[in-house]
Amino acid sequence: MFIVTFLSIAVVGIIWIHFAYRSKIPAMTGMVNAMAIGMTTGLTYGTIFGVIYSEDLFQSTVLGLLAGMVSGLIIGMTINMLAVIEGVLSGVMGGMMGAMLGVMLSPQHQSVAVKLMFFLFVFVIFSIFYMLQNDVIKSKSSLLTTPIIPLTILVLIFVIFERTEPMLIKDEPLEHPSSHNMEDSH
Repeated sequence: MFIVTFLSIAVVGIIWIHFAYRSKIPAMTGMVNAMAIGMTTGLTYGTIFGVIYSEDLFQSTVLGLLAGMVSGLIIGMTINMLAVIEGVLSGVMGGMMGAMLGVMLSPQHQSVAVKLMFFLFVFVIFSIFYMLQNDVIKSKSSLLTTPIIPLTILVLIFVIFERTEPMLIKDEPLEHPSSHNMEDSH
């Protein structure tokens, strides 16, 4: 639940910055942000939904691509139509890939994959905040003005999440589909 909450807050934060500074954000920067947020949001949510709904690839794919599409769409809307197209299509692609990854994972690898996608998402968010801070906001009072502090925070987040188990808690223990075939043949 923490991951979903953190992802949502981070995406809303990026969207807020885009709306607040939309007249100062260059078109290329906005397009890259829409693509990066759409893709990583779709990948991360898609992987989470793929793990949660591991028996239903369609449902996890739809939920993952919707998450990526919506985030890419909203950020792209602050820039121009090209950024909207880039953000939406990147979100669709990320959501589909994340859902496929989540559904195909064996139970012992699900937590590691979710952690890796979350770490990738946090890295992209910090990179976008750093870029916007230096190129658009131009405030020297932020912690993000030097790359050492975000990198330290990123490493700290990774170490904390590497020490926690499991990342997703499901009601019943997960079984790999091939284990059913082994029981039937005995």
